[in-house]
Amino acid sequence: MVGVIADIKLHDLTEGRKTVGAYYFGTGQRNPRNLTFAVRTAGDPSTLAGGARRVIAELDRELPLFDTLSLEERLEKSLVSRRSPVVLSLGFGLVALPALSE
Repeated sequence: MVGVIADIKLHDLTEGRKTVGAYYFGTGQRNPRNLTFAVRTAGDPSTLAGGARRVIAELDRELPLFDTLSLEERLEKSLVSRRSPVVLSLGFGLVALPALSE
């Protein structure tokens, strides 16, 4: 099966508009070492993780399920590297502000 998809961000949300090639294999064609999937829910995403663990355990008790995060948590995690320098610079600016007014 072959398909074409829109532009994607492979690593984080701050990637530029540079062109990066990507391709996907169906799990029947290639057995992946790591598998990531997303689940859409109308309710609280944190309550869904327990149900997903139970279903996956029914399929294979030795299959690990880890790094379960909501999209909001994943977004916050991806922006930490951008926010930390800004917060640090803001702190230094606030410390220096009284010295400038003298």
